[in-house]
Amino acid sequence: MTMSLHLVEHRVRHLPHRWLHRRCLQAEAERTPGVALARLMPEVDLRASTGGLPRPRSTALLVGWHGRAARDACFADPAWPASYTEGAGESWAVALDTVRLMRGDWHGWQPQNDGAERIPGEEPMAVLTLGFLRPRSVPAFVRGNRRVLRDLDGNPDETFRVGLMDGPLGFGTFTLWRSRAAMGRFAYGAGSHDSIRRRFEEEQRIGHPLFVRLRPVATRGTWRGRDPLAEVAAPSRP
Repeated sequence: MTMSLHLVEHRVRHLPHRWLHRRCLQAEAERTPGVALARLMPEVDLRASTGGLPRPRSTALLVGWHGRAARDACFADPAWPASYTEGAGESWAVALDTVRLMRGDWHGWQPQNDGAERIPGEEPMAVLTLGFLRPRSVPAFVRGNRRVLRDLDGNPDETFRVGLMDGPLGFGTFTLWRSRAAMGRFAYGAGSHDSIRRRFEEEQRIGHPLFVRLRPVATRGTWRGRDPLAEVAAPSRP
């Protein structure tokens, strides 16, 4: 199964209608032939000062597909799904091949490799993480997330990040990295991320975690005036 992520920033005058009919917008995507799962979620602004706050004007549609043919056919249409992108101030979408499922599923859906080749150490990659926080773990998660985000702010190998919020306790991140090797150094190196990750796993503070490594294969549109995937291949600043 393949995936795609669609980000939309709505104009202020459209927000009441969007929030009132958000379930209808998700259902429209779910009815598309070839779609295995569609989740419409608020975007979360990931900053070290806050640990992550929802952005009411921006939403993310995460889609799981049964195969590449269905995904690519819809991805070729910049207006898909029509009700979701209609009247958007800005939108960006990325098509993704599942390279490795590290663990988990999301609402019963589990992305599969589909024969995608392993990402070499120096090839750009994307990472998707999702999970449901235990209520008692929210304060610790916010504190830990602030530490990780401070480290990321000084890391030139992470070129893009966006947070996702699936209900009050569902939280995730989508990140783009210059290389698989760079992502591994950050995730499992000597910084804050690995120790926080291991502690949360040992204490089972996150339920139904999903962790997927992905190959970004195509994009359309812009986000904050840029194409994040195009910047992955650009030389990093010293």
